[in-house]
Amino acid sequence: MKKTDMMTILNNYKREELPTLMEIENENSLLYNIPYVERIVRSSDYYDIWRTYLKYYEDASIDSIENLDTSQHDKVKIEIHHVITLFDICYIVGLYLLDKYKTITPYDIASEVLKDHLLGNIIYLPLLITSHQKLHSGLLKIPKDKHKGNKEEFINKYKKHMTKEQIELIK
Repeated sequence: MKKTDMMTILNNYKREELPTLMEIENENSLLYNIPYVERIVRSSDYYDIWRTYLKYYEDASIDSIENLDTSQHDKVKIEIHHVITLFDICYIVGLYLLDKYKTITPYDIASEVLKDHLLGNIIYLPLLITSHQKLHSGLLKIPKDKHKGNKEEFINKYKKHMTKEQIELIK
């Protein structure tokens, strides 16, 4: 896959066979459905495409802390850390879509979240598993200059639906 293939993938982006029985019409319903939306995103082929693309074209095989290139080491794994949690990303996107359409489905949110991933608008860090664990345990702070992804695009599109803390976290 080449970098230029991303636009081809986006142009052929189709709805996956997912149930859309639920309609989301308010913030409470949105919050209730976010774990389901996360499962849709994480199990999507498009999410796998994004992760593979990062690994081969965006140096996501290189740990942001240790600067260790894992591409030649089968037993050393890199995890992709969302700077803003996937839960928060889904919630922000859901609020944006609710504001725009008034009634949405979990698929609508997942579809938009996946498109943002494929367009490079999600802020992330490639981390060794141990670094990722340290980060989530509060034992590691990562400088913002290590963040990858188009933060300006994400903030410009979703600022109205983000908290000040979320904006500060990725700025």
